[in-house]
Amino acid sequence: MVPSECAQDIVTSTRALVRTIILFRVSYKSK
Repeated sequence: MVPSECAQDIVTSTRALVRTIILFRVSYKSK
């Protein structure tokens, strides 16, 4: 396994998670 690929995968999943949380909080606040 290439470390850089693993790190990139972690960054990608982390960004997706943060984006989901932000969208969830925004939709929750707008209610």
